[in-house]
Amino acid sequence: MKKIVSFLFFFSLLASVLLSCKNEEKGIDVDISDYTIVRPEASNIDFLDFLVLFKRELYKNTGAELSIVTDESETSAYEIILGDSNRAESVTALDEIDSMGEDAYIIKNEGGKIVICGKNEDATARAMKVFIMNYEEIFAKEGYCEKGNVNLNSFFFENSLTEFSIEFTTDLAIPEKKDLIFSYETMIELAHNGESNGTLIATYAGLFGSYPGYRIHKSVDGGKTWTQISTAIDNYSSENTNRIIKQDCALQPCLFELPCDMGEFKEGTLFLGALTRGKDYVTQTQASAIMLYYSEDVGETWTCYHTLASGGSATSKTGVWEPFFIYEEESGRVYCFYSDESNATGTKNGSKAQEIVYRYTTDMKKWSKPTAVISCSDKENMRPGMCSVTRLGNGKYYMTYEMVGIAHNPVYAKTTASGRLDDWGDPSDRGELIETVDKKTLGSAPWCAWSASGGEKGVLVVTGHHMVNGKSVSGASDMFISFDYGETYIATENPLPYLQIMDSERNKCGYSAYLGFSKDGHTLYYMNSVNTDETRTQSKVVFARIKIW
Repeated sequence: MKKIVSFLFFFSLLASVLLSCKNEEKGIDVDISDYTIVRPEASNIDFLDFLVLFKRELYKNTGAELSIVTDESETSAYEIILGDSNRAESVTALDEIDSMGEDAYIIKNEGGKIVICGKNEDATARAMKVFIMNYEEIFAKEGYCEKGNVNLNSFFFENSLTEFSIEFTTDLAIPEKKDLIFSYETMIELAHNGESNGTLIATYAGLFGSYPGYRIHKSVDGGKTWTQISTAIDNYSSENTNRIIKQDCALQPCLFELPCDMGEFKEGTLFLGALTRGKDYVTQTQASAIMLYYSEDVGETWTCYHTLASGGSATSKTGVWEPFFIYEEESGRVYCFYSDESNATGTKNGSKAQEIVYRYTTDMKKWSKPTAVISCSDKENMRPGMCSVTRLGNGKYYMTYEMVGIAHNPVYAKTTASGRLDDWGDPSDRGELIETVDKKTLGSAPWCAWSASGGEKGVLVVTGHHMVNGKSVSGASDMFISFDYGETYIATENPLPYLQIMDSERNKCGYSAYLGFSKDGHTLYYMNSVNTDETRTQSKVVFARIKIW
């Protein structure tokens, strides 16, 4: 039997195929506390460990403290019979799934006996998880019968019934020519667009060579298939705007759906914030700007309408980069966090370097002045950047970012003192290094997301670009998981592996991956740029839908 409970878990495709065989519904008048849990006498130690979790979760959900006995004990009127026991009900149930695969399970409720069993102990354990998720329906219906196939390679976390399983992966966008890197993926699930709610909208940047604008893709089947519906182009240039006239590079897009009417924009309007680099119209010098676009037809057409922030070039270290949008319901504000070098006067000997700042708005046109969240003005030349923000179950906000200036750009985190997006404390506070309980760390281009699924404090997920191993880098980033709001982390293999050449400027595979939870919190959407071949000079966007339950 594979180890069921572990700090590590492996991802594989979830093959849940439920074969419904529910009979006529008959309500039964029985107290759950009347039941006894029956297990096989000869049970594997891992199964016994899982059984302890099962009993605990059942108590948490029902308040019933059920006793556990072996199948050598005398039968009682009400039993929850687990696995390949010697009870006649187990034998009958297993006969019903005899022709199904080795991952088959069955759950039945007949005559006060609830049978939960699979063709092996792993399948039984996962069927027990299914029972926990649906116990109210199962207890209430005598004649209930459910058959299916479970994922034997997914893992539960230690001291938790939380399970991660990839439901599927699919190519979202494949480069049409060589030496083209797709990166900086971003996505939203529509929730304020009526009949279009649930639609996924995604975009990305194309690196190296001429690649204008941002291709907009949508999926109406949960990410299984994708269709390009438009391209957002920066056409907001005129003599009077002191703006860039030639777009040399389009980078770092971030999508946002307006959750309420705001200014002249209606609820459900889509916004895209993204970086434009090129020449300033007046000075003809290299410049950068974070431009805003909007769409009032669910992404079919886009208008570039506003410069949120502007700065100099990358080489002069006076640019603006990497916008991230989040709405704060309590204040009615939309916040944009971004990396800002525009006020830099140098990079050494105590002078100001890159900061993470925010601006906010209540009409999507007039924005507040920049306020620093992290500003490391010291001799070590720290340059925090590429931030993402998520709200935790305790009401506080959590930010992840890379700390350029330390070897391999390790990922740090900072938490608000309260449930407000303007409460980050002293900007000189660099935050805390993200590391696992066994001292693993990751570096560059992080993204974070939190969901209430996965335990009392939910689950917080963080990814980066690479793993940091002392003074070196050791391959693709693991996925970091926390069940206590980021106080401690465990790591697992990245579900979308990619290759790297760490000393190559063209190495953008796996760079700035996207994480986001579905509106119900049970599905993690994950996008990353993955190599198309071993030359590592071309990458595609791959989408993964991961079930968390």
